[in-house]
Amino acid sequence: STEVFPTASTIKLPILTEFYDQVGRGKLDPLATALLTDELKKGGSGILQ
Repeated sequence: STEVFPTASTIKLPILTEFYDQVGRGKLDPLATALLTDELKKGGSGILQ
């Protein structure tokens, strides 16, 4: 197909999958909090930007 559409938040799907996998294996506490600083944030690139 040549139809172009926005990717929106599709990156969240593999991140969520990994999160649940690590919770299931006991490597992450699902109730824990984490601080995401500006230095850790990444922007989009290329066609996905």
